[in-house]
Amino acid sequence: MINWCYIITTTNHIYIGAVYIISGLIGGSIGFGLSIILRLELALPGFITCSSLQYNPNITFHGIFMIPSMIMPILIGGFGNILLPLMPCSSDMIFPRLNALSLWLVFNSLIIMFLSMFIDGGVNAGWTSHAPLSIINYSSIDLMFFPLHIVGLSSLLGSINSIVTLLKSSNLSIINSFLFLPPYCWSIFFTSVLLIISLPVLAGVITTIISDRHSNRPSLDPLRGGDLLSPQHLPWFLRHPEAHIPILPAFGLISEMTSKFSQCIISGRDSMLILLDDFYINYLLFYIDGSIYVYWIMKKLIKR
Repeated sequence: MINWCYIITTTNHIYIGAVYIISGLIGGSIGFGLSIILRLELALPGFITCSSLQYNPNITFHGIFMIPSMIMPILIGGFGNILLPLMPCSSDMIFPRLNALSLWLVFNSLIIMFLSMFIDGGVNAGWTSHAPLSIINYSSIDLMFFPLHIVGLSSLLGSINSIVTLLKSSNLSIINSFLFLPPYCWSIFFTSVLLIISLPVLAGVITTIISDRHSNRPSLDPLRGGDLLSPQHLPWFLRHPEAHIPILPAFGLISEMTSKFSQCIISGRDSMLILLDDFYINYLLFYIDGSIYVYWIMKKLIKR
């Protein structure tokens, strides 16, 4: 019999990783169902949805459920929690209660996202949710942005936990331990650093959109004198890398699985690490350039 009380209150990294994977599979099932609806509608127009007001929310929630609610919980939260403490020979994550908090933030945000699909006909703003579509006065938009805030906070806490676990769990020095870390640990480390850099921008954009919606500020609405470029560039400061960042844990995971099941040492381990380093440096330079642009945009908005 399943002990639900233990599962809810546990701080064991293996159980937390398993719940992460289950949450990701639930979100992925919802996103996959929405993609089937989209393809049926394209093949047979009017077969399922009758208007764009019913078709566009499917696009919105398909993108939201597939990346923040499936790929990141499974590749980073699920396998990361299960494998990350075991590879450097650690008993658990450095902050187990913080780890459990990150899990239940994701799980509850998934429930809130699912409920927002049935309020006011869903979110008719596309999965990027650019202004002015995201400033339309629908309560479902607020109900979608709130769990996105929660997911960002969860990813930020989980990334900090992963980095500290890798730095503290080895008996060797930091340099020596990083030289001999498995590729999956390297990929989680780079992914966590990039998420820590980019997630505060997502929080700032969501806060700006919510303030535009409820305080009548025209910061992101070009129809009311707001900046025309910031609604396009500010959200993509996170969303464009977010579409590529989750591939880094997949690279490391496939390398570990290939080495384990073939009973061979990875011949291209150094090449894989160089690839991860190149990926990391390119996006780090992108973030530096983007940070200068974000500072310029925020300076303009503050002056208004």
